This record gives sequence, C-alpha cells and structure tokens, in this order.
Amino acid sequence: MDYPVEPCDLLQQAFATRGLNDHMLHARLRFDSGPGIDSALLTRALVANLVAIPILGTRLDETGRRPWWRDGEREDWRRAVRVVADPHEWEALFLQPVDSATAPQVRLILSTDGRQLGVVMNHMITDGVGFTGYLSFLAATYSGLQSDPDFVPRPITGGRGLGRVLGAFPWWRRAAALLARTGTSPASRVQLGFSTEPGTAFLATRRLDAALVRQLRTACHTRGATLNDALLAALYRVLASQLGMRGEVELVIPIMVDMRRYLPGGRSDSLGNLASTVPTSLRFAADEPYPVTLAAIREITSELKRADIGLVSLAKLGAIFAVAGLKLGRRALERRLEWPNLCMTNLGRIDDASLAFGSERPTAAFACGSIKARPGFQLAVSEYAGTVTLSAGNIGADGDRVLVDQILAGVCDQLLQFTEASMGESALRA
Repeated sequence: MDYPVEPCDLLQQAFATRGLNDHMLHARLRFDSGPGIDSALLTRALVANLVAIPILGTRLDETGRRPWWRDGEREDWRRAVRVVADPHEWEALFLQPVDSATAPQVRLILSTDGRQLGVVMNHMITDGVGFTGYLSFLAATYSGLQSDPDFVPRPITGGRGLGRVLGAFPWWRRAAALLARTGTSPASRVQLGFSTEPGTAFLATRRLDAALVRQLRTACHTRGATLNDALLAALYRVLASQLGMRGEVELVIPIMVDMRRYLPGGRSDSLGNLASTVPTSLRFAADEPYPVTLAAIREITSELKRADIGLVSLAKLGAIFAVAGLKLGRRALERRLEWPNLCMTNLGRIDDASLAFGSERPTAAFACGSIKARPGFQLAVSEYAGTVTLSAGNIGADGDRVLVDQILAGVCDQLLQFTEASMGESALRA
C-alpha cells in the first residue's frame, strides 16, 4: 500500500536536511530476569507488524513530482532485526539512523542474550506518543505469536494527515491561529558551550526512581503544578546556570504537545506525526528560589492550555502547504526552517501493563527523540513503571558528553532539592 508523504513528515525530514538532528526515535528495553527475548519470535512479530501497519514497511520514494511512501521489498523486513553480541556494536546500531529510502522504517537491535532490546524508528513516520504506543503493539504481537503461531495483529491503517486535528477547531479559531505572531528571538538563539571538535553520536540518561517521582508529583500538586511543569522549571534554571547568566534572565524553550488531545477519545487510529511545538518564554531572576520559577512556569502552561495549545504551529504548517503546494511548501521549509537551540519533549508514559513480551516484562524502559547536532540540546522525558528517565542525544566530542551529563544531573538535583524541601514543609505543617 502506498501513502502520500504528509506535511508533518516533511517537517521532520527538514530537520535532517538543515543539519539540526537525525529525525529518529529511540527506545531501550532491558530484561533482567527470565530467559530474555527470543530473536526468531521477535523477527516474526516485526514482520507481522509490518503487515498490520503498512506505513512501517514502506520506503521513501522521491523520484516523482511528489514524494510517496511506497511498498518496500519484503525480503528486507527480516534484516531489520539485528542480533549482536558486542555492546559497542549494539550501541552503534542503536544510534544509527534508519535509511528512509529502504524499507522498513524501523530497526530492532537485540543483544545475543535477549536481555536488551533497542527500537529505532524514522520520525517521519510518527511522533513520540505514536512511537511509545507502537512499543506496546510490538509486545502484544510477540505475545500473541508465542501463544498462537497463527496470531494476526489488528490492522492500523487510518489517515495520517493534519486535517483530522485542524478539523476539530472551528474556522474562526484556525484563522486566529494563522494571524498569531511567531518567530525566533535572541533568547531562543543562545548557545551552550559545545566544542567544535569532531564528534560522534551519544545518548546520556538519568533516572528518577518511582519513590522520588511520587513525592515530586505530590509536591507539584500542592502548588497546582504538573510534573512536566517541574521538569521545565528545573531545565530553565540549569540552562541559565550553564550559560553563566546572572541577574534577570530570559530564555525560550519550546515544548512538544500531543495534538491527539483534540481527537475523539484523545486517540488516533494510525501512526502519524500529530505533535505540535509550542514556545515557552520565561524572564526570571537567576538566583530566585525554585518554587518561584515553578509558579511562573505553571502560569505560562496554564495560559497556553486555555488558548488552544499547539494550534498555531500546526495551522501555519497546514496553510503553507495548502497555499504553496507540496513542492514549494517543502522548499520553503528546507530554506527557512528556524529552530531554537534549546527544547524539551515529553514522550509520555510507556504502558508497563501492556509491555509484556510473553512472560518477559522489561525491568527498565525509556524512549527518547532525535539525536541533536551542535549547538542544539533537547531534554527528552519518558515514564515507565513509575520511574522517569531524562535523556539527551547529541553529536559531539567527549567534552560535549560531559556538558550534557552535567545538565541532566543538574535537573535531577533541582528536583531532588525541591522535593526534600517540600517534604520538610509538609512535616512542619503536620
């Protein structure tokens, strides 16, 4: 089955064309008990997935007047499961982009002992929320085939276009979104101290355990804030410190918004890019207490939620292609795409209840977005079994990895100190 390439697909491709990131999605699952994942069964599960979700089994064809996702060669599908013994080779394959021009648009990397599984997917196919949902679909297919060799997963073949989301808004709200002023500011172009030395792709992670996450959520709730607010507030403060800012500080950090919230039931019946980008801009005192920064972030995000959060970016993207057509719209994207150097994305919760591969359930799992090129930095957040993993992928030298590690550690320290102080306040009130 062939699919037209959608504007949001081309937006993700433009990030790579402009050298901003590799437009890939990544997930790592670790199995510490049991016999591990069976490679032959995993291969059968992937092949069944590619039949059930045809867009995943395609290749990108850009030879005609407009690009299409074309049916790929099925003999290539089985080669998308790689079983490797060397941890360095495993990591290299995990960080290596999928080739858009060759089917399929997903790669699975399994360690020979079956205890570590990596999933890499082309971001042109779907966004972070769709990606984490696919992990559950893969697990369900593996489990189904383990119980019944003739198991066939349900097909996922719904539409992938922006029209479904934009159609959820009345015309006058879409028109207002088109008139909204947007653009980059000097505060969005600040640069961290990355080196100019030759570099390679790397991924840094930090994990917040379930007990700390529960306490953090409680502390946020008492202040009318969310966990995402707390993470964003911590990121603002740490980045200001890393940039050596003093006194009054202004930064811009875009966040990603899942636009499925506007669809019936908040869900989509297909794999597609239904995320939007919303800039947040904060002016704050570098030395102010964390709760003050958190309160300011809460006000910003609350106001965004009251104002059709995410609509502006999506409406303008749709308008570009509606007026200019696919060819000219794509050219405009590739020539004019501007992106703040600092951003944050939350891929949401990986559902531990539906992530069982037969009797094997991951001990730990996380998902993250694209690998950024310097000077870009993106904090990615995902949750599994009550734990929250912070990650950041970059292309850089050893010193750049140290810098990224320091940022992640700083965010964790901010959250830990806030939680401990909040627990102390609660004890005093009791």
